[in-house]
Amino acid sequence: MEHKDITKIKEQAKEIQQNLAEQIAKATGVRVVVVNEEKINPIIDALIKEPEINKIYTKTELRKEISDFYIGMDISPPKTEEELTKRINDFIKSLITIKKYTAYIILRGVFNFPIGLKFKNIKFIKPDLRKKRLIEHIEFLNQHKKIHLPEPESWNWIKITFQNHKTIDIREILHSDLELPYAIISLFSQRDLDITDNLGIIYSSHKKSYYLEPVKPQNGWSKFREKDFLKTVKRLSYITNKEKETKLEKKILNSLKVFGLSRLSHRIENRFLMIISACESLLLSNNDRDYLGLKLSEKTTFILLKKGEERKKLFDNMKKFYGLRSKLVHMGESKISSQDLRYLEDIYLNLIIKLVELSKKYEKMEKKSNENDKLGIEDYVESLKFRIKLSS
Repeated sequence: MEHKDITKIKEQAKEIQQNLAEQIAKATGVRVVVVNEEKINPIIDALIKEPEINKIYTKTELRKEISDFYIGMDISPPKTEEELTKRINDFIKSLITIKKYTAYIILRGVFNFPIGLKFKNIKFIKPDLRKKRLIEHIEFLNQHKKIHLPEPESWNWIKITFQNHKTIDIREILHSDLELPYAIISLFSQRDLDITDNLGIIYSSHKKSYYLEPVKPQNGWSKFREKDFLKTVKRLSYITNKEKETKLEKKILNSLKVFGLSRLSHRIENRFLMIISACESLLLSNNDRDYLGLKLSEKTTFILLKKGEERKKLFDNMKKFYGLRSKLVHMGESKISSQDLRYLEDIYLNLIIKLVELSKKYEKMEKKSNENDKLGIEDYVESLKFRIKLSS
């Protein structure tokens, strides 16, 4: 294609873009600004060469930040040269300044988690109806029938604090921070929490607010069973806030993240595969290179149960589940029932509870390798299997 043809296509695209912006502005009454790529490209090329900026931003991320600044300048132009210079200098300085963010999220359908409980940088807090912008946001969504939440204080609220240089795509940065906490909350509330589907608000140190609007309607509710799970979630809170986790604690947290992925799909097959993967992530080690299904079944059985007949039944079920997983992955054959999925979810929940308890005593999954080494969960399983006493 000749250069003049490319230039013509670019000009036509610009014209279409401008016409579309004018139509949207006319229909909504809100001014729409089209970013002039020819003006911002030289700025991007110049700034990305600065080592400090290059270390923080990709070219795409920098383009978003500069485009946002450009739009602000277009909507509210500087009145003097001095104001223009100040705005540019402030913007460049802001690119390398870490911003602080605080998000407040209402966990619709979830209640009774203890106030003050923390997982990494999230904390369960008392509902605060004094958060004016958040309450106005909820009222707006209620009025427009996007949600039905007459009493936002009915559910658990969480507060999340994080830091970042960026001002664009902040919701995506929040989503990343929610992965592990949401996996834990989902497991112990038996609610499907999606990191991308939130009701709340993000406040920033640069005086900008980011609203969080839910995508899916609320469906049902779940009360945290303090009697059954409080001891485990308190231990998980402790682990997630440690400066350095043990190898076993890291396995538990990584496995929970895999479990969290199972909550993002409603297909039985997808959930089943992710929970089997979460079990593998939790229990298998470098010592388990062969007979994975057999070793997964064996560890599950001995960790969870004591009686012979019960162990045999669980062992057979886990072998069956691993077989179903292999047929689904390798042959596309799906014979997984909703009952199978519920049973497997229950197994995983109990495995986490037991491994979290064992993490107080053991620091790793692997067997003891020499006299000076510490015992691992595999030593514990072996002692149960062969009815031998462990020697530390």
